[in-house]
Amino acid sequence: MDMLFHTKYKEHPVMRYRYIILFVVILGKLFIPVILNSNLGNRYIDPLFDVLLFWASMLIVQKLRRAVMAIGVLGAVGLLFNFMGRSTDKFGLCLFSIFIAIVTYELFRDLVGKKSIQINEIVGAMDGYILVGYIGSLMFLLIHLIYPNAFSNVSPGRAGMSDLIYFSFVTMLTIGYGDIVPQVPAARSLVIMIGLVGQFYLVIVIATFVGKFLMNSSKRG
Repeated sequence: MDMLFHTKYKEHPVMRYRYIILFVVILGKLFIPVILNSNLGNRYIDPLFDVLLFWASMLIVQKLRRAVMAIGVLGAVGLLFNFMGRSTDKFGLCLFSIFIAIVTYELFRDLVGKKSIQINEIVGAMDGYILVGYIGSLMFLLIHLIYPNAFSNVSPGRAGMSDLIYFSFVTMLTIGYGDIVPQVPAARSLVIMIGLVGQFYLVIVIATFVGKFLMNSSKRG
């Protein structure tokens, strides 16, 4: 564990470009399984990107020295339960959703604490926004597994994940095509929450970045 927090390790290219690594992994997780054959994507590619997402996420929380082990165990157990099958997938989804939420919060906190904004930080802000949408899709899937009729026009069971990823981002982007509609109170409440969190995230991040840019410009001037 000492190596994990060693100064030289923090300066390693993997850590320096952790936002970019996470960005590539998230995009792969969201799009590659959908583009490929559904059987291949669901059985092999999707689990592979789950593991890669876990690894890339751990790079984000490595500064939390005392909590990093607990966070890692939380994410690993969530992944394990997801892989074990239907009897434990709801519990696994809960744990993994909490894990990704912690990662997103730490990412946001890290970005707000930056003194200057470079391309790496911009990619990090994009990571955070996409992670909010991904958390939404995990929570929508959890509701979908508990209440099979929670959403209209969504494939049954875990096969509906791609539909709910789409729905989560459509909700965050306030596009609202209306092809998928929440049918139960829990789903409707979650839709409102995801929409609000997405908008608040944009407002806070943009305000923070603009403020830092103006502050740095005034110092240079």
